[in-house]
Amino acid sequence: MTNKMAASTKLSWSDKAVSLLLDLLHTRESLWNTKHESYKDRNIKKREYAEMLDGLREEVPGLALPGLKGKFFVDRSFEKFGP
Repeated sequence: MTNKMAASTKLSWSDKAVSLLLDLLHTRESLWNTKHESYKDRNIKKREYAEMLDGLREEVPGLALPGLKGKFFVDRSFEKFGP
């Protein structure tokens, strides 16, 4: 499957997968906290996205980076992260 196909494939996100996504995001502030010192560091973000993909692939088969980022940015507008 090419990246283009993976990005256009409809992924199935179970409640468990969404909960895991939120848990993984909560511990990676540089992805969502604009005041975090590493927020603008692309290398750190790339590494953290890769770690999240590894943790989510069992729950969301076929998940690729565009699908992960798409889910995060859609949900980001509705959910506040952090304490």
